[in-house]
Amino acid sequence: MADEFEEGQRWKRSHIEKLRANTDAVEFMIDPPGALEPTDDRRRRGKQRIAFRSRRRPNVDSFVHIPMMHREATWTGATADDFTKATFDNRMDWELNAPRFLVLPAPPGQTKLEGEFVSSLGLFDFWYDKQMYGKVDLNQIPMYLSEAFLMPVTPADDKVLAPSFVAQAWRHFEKDWASFWVRNTGGGNSNKALIRDAGMFRPDQYGHIPVKKGWVSMHPLYHEHMVGIFDKFQKWLAIEHRRSKIHNFKQFVQSLLYFIDAYAPGDFLTRSAFILSRKCPRAISGFQLDLTDDDVNDDIEKKRMWLADPNFEIWVAKLRQYGFSVDFNIPWRIVADVNSTPMRDFIRDYAVEGRDPFGVHKKIPTLRAKVKEYKDIGTEKALLLAEAYDRAATAAQTKNLDIMFRTCYYRADQTDLQMLMSYILSWWNDLATAFPVERITTYRMNEKGPANQTVTIEYYREKAEYDANANPSVQNLKDPYSVLAGKSIYRASGKQEEGVYQREPHKKAAWDVWVNTFGSAFPAQFYLFVRAREAGIGWSQKRFDKYVKILRELQKSLDGKAAMDYINEKTRRLPTPGGNPMPRTVEHSSKAYNIYEDRERELAGKGMFMLTIK
Repeated sequence: MADEFEEGQRWKRSHIEKLRANTDAVEFMIDPPGALEPTDDRRRRGKQRIAFRSRRRPNVDSFVHIPMMHREATWTGATADDFTKATFDNRMDWELNAPRFLVLPAPPGQTKLEGEFVSSLGLFDFWYDKQMYGKVDLNQIPMYLSEAFLMPVTPADDKVLAPSFVAQAWRHFEKDWASFWVRNTGGGNSNKALIRDAGMFRPDQYGHIPVKKGWVSMHPLYHEHMVGIFDKFQKWLAIEHRRSKIHNFKQFVQSLLYFIDAYAPGDFLTRSAFILSRKCPRAISGFQLDLTDDDVNDDIEKKRMWLADPNFEIWVAKLRQYGFSVDFNIPWRIVADVNSTPMRDFIRDYAVEGRDPFGVHKKIPTLRAKVKEYKDIGTEKALLLAEAYDRAATAAQTKNLDIMFRTCYYRADQTDLQMLMSYILSWWNDLATAFPVERITTYRMNEKGPANQTVTIEYYREKAEYDANANPSVQNLKDPYSVLAGKSIYRASGKQEEGVYQREPHKKAAWDVWVNTFGSAFPAQFYLFVRAREAGIGWSQKRFDKYVKILRELQKSLDGKAAMDYINEKTRRLPTPGGNPMPRTVEHSSKAYNIYEDRERELAGKGMFMLTIK
């Protein structure tokens, strides 16, 4: 108990010292460690935490300025031209010694230990922490931004976009930073030692900080990935006459299952797996803004142009006041910290809508403006309206971070299966168009003579007629997981009779083609197989068959949401809480226990199960 009391008192004293370090020029935000960020060295699922969690205090002075004080000194760091060992050594030097803390000298009359103020810069290290930040929601489900919430980062440039709450936070920060710069670099200011009128963070003549890159759309990137997968699949079919054995869509899908078995988890099909992969940038969330498009592999330029900038620390500290942070490995990349209090305020105001007293959707700042407007009028009726608008704004402000993810972002698993079925059907149609006829020559014994007879058999590949934009024939179209429920309905085709209006014939969706070919329960089983292969799970055939049986029972007794939850539970790739990938586990050669496999190589976690089409 005494140790705990002393630790509490020590934390209290350090907290007071940090508060005293704040000035009228800049305030260093003091936030408690996030729930998902470890603060000590510890093992996490077989991996040792990196050394920066120890008591060492790497800062800008020790990393940039001191080695450069010699006249003959040269800048050191990893570059794109380095060999593997040099790259590793230089990157490890960056990881251990790059600035993570701001150290302010002790005031006159105090020793270094008594008066030195150390504050964390609060940088995001995406190499070792939060690797999936911006790719997954609070439940570790892959997500992507709804484009309805996009807006220009600055009014002058409509090409760089971000979510509304990130764009508004940046606009407020940019205005405050320009004002702060003018106040502290003009004549007669008292903070000449705090900020210099030069460097990479100097506002332009209009008071703006140019932003080169913001939100990136996930859809063209995923399409490009699927084009590459189909190209690889076509080359695989050309080996050992595999294509000659495919005569219909059912055989095509079975061959695709064998292809997945051969190349997963290195190659993947679902949009969820694509978002979690390194092929998908974190910018799809809109949480990050890049001030330049320099080479991220050039550590020398990072030091010389960005870390050595005299205003780097003050820049980071001001960003934190508006809910932003900086990428530890890319100093010009600004990241919205959605867990911070300032950014939550912008989320509350600009990402979540409320309703006015008349039921109309309005933003919270609009509701607050109405409150002030009616209060200024002052009549009895106006005051009643002001009170009503105030209640509406307060009710909307109770929305939390989870509501923001559900409002502004789509879960990838909601449309994974429908998108995948459409892609595979388009692949089959491309194959049927390119190779409409398959001719196979065989030899048949001639009964009337000793000579053999040559016979050529022709198989015609028929394209699947479907409409990619049509709604599937499921019982509840409003439920995004209805295609996993294994329950389809019959829609009769209408007829056009003279003088009588009939409804148009129902257009077949990709779901309808799959159900007519394989049955209503097959799509969910196919999705379970693909997700398990992408996760590198080492199931046996017996275990996989058991899970398929349970999945079918969930489809019969419950609904598609229950089936989706079951699939997510069995194929989960990320630990909870946290956003780091889980080290892959493989069975030891003795078959007595599992061991951790850090590298995602082709054979890591490969199971011995297959989905067979009957």
